[in-house]
Amino acid sequence: LDGIVDEPPRKWGNAVLDAVVQDLRLLKEFSESAYGKVRCPILAARGQADPVTSTSGIREWAGVTISWCAHKVFPGGHSDWLSSPQFASWLRHNSLPVLEPDPSGGP
Repeated sequence: LDGIVDEPPRKWGNAVLDAVVQDLRLLKEFSESAYGKVRCPILAARGQADPVTSTSGIREWAGVTISWCAHKVFPGGHSDWLSSPQFASWLRHNSLPVLEPDPSGGP
């Protein structure tokens, strides 16, 4: 992390751990029956060595949207893949079809 953040690695690790906990809380508390399906596309990704996510888990995001869902597994841990050229390419490729018409006719 040298050159990326000015904080000691321990504080950085705590921030990452807090983000993971918040992600897991969001996933646990989200209820399609309470909110309905989202209308936007979902891009779900994970690191192959991530101990807190699973490929089957990211595939389940397809069930909470009326749009489309793409998923991919990248080499690395929980967030290692975020800075990879492969992730940037996948994100760019899958972001192009986002401007699709709303099937309900709304804005």
